[in-house]
Amino acid sequence: MMVPTEPAEVYPAGREAYYRGLEKIVSDYCAGTLDLRLLLEREQELDRISRELKAREAQIERDLSARQAELERQAAGLKTSVLSADRKQEGDLERALSERCAQMDRTYLSRELALRATEALLRHREKALESREEVTAKGEAELSARVEKAERDLAARRAAAEAELDQRAKVLADDFRRDCERMQRVFSMEKGELIARAQRWEQAAREALDRVAALEHQKFARLESKPE
Repeated sequence: MMVPTEPAEVYPAGREAYYRGLEKIVSDYCAGTLDLRLLLEREQELDRISRELKAREAQIERDLSARQAELERQAAGLKTSVLSADRKQEGDLERALSERCAQMDRTYLSRELALRATEALLRHREKALESREEVTAKGEAELSARVEKAERDLAARRAAAEAELDQRAKVLADDFRRDCERMQRVFSMEKGELIARAQRWEQAAREALDRVAALEHQKFARLESKPE
């Protein structure tokens, strides 16, 4: 009778299963019901299963080793690509940073130059403004003097014009008064002449009427003296 010496080789389930199998074999042997042929077949089947398990374990170990090697190779390649990408990105970042710094330097320099030019322009404008204020102050003083002189000249001219106007008004008033007096005398003379002329006309008219009346009287007298 063949009895396995290692429980793990025959019963992969463990030591307890091994001893239970061993106990069953002993019981069957004592009871006279042990089938040696069946037992040998089972032993052979167990050996075959054990060899297959070992072969599968070896294959699994080889597959695991190959998979681990492949994973290590992929990891190494990935690490290499990552390092290359990191170096490339780092180089790109360094170049971009350098370009940005250079651009900022140029921008700062141009802004500084523009600021200096602006400051110079402001100083020039301040000086021009101060000069303009001085000129403006002088101009205002001259303008005030001219305005005062013009006001004095205007007042003098106005006074002279008013005096001349008063003189002319007085002369015109005297001329008008003399003209009125002359016209009054002329009117009085002409009125006297017209009155005298009217009186003469009235006297002539009365005389003419008297002659007409005398003629009418003579005519009526002649008519009355004629025989019927």
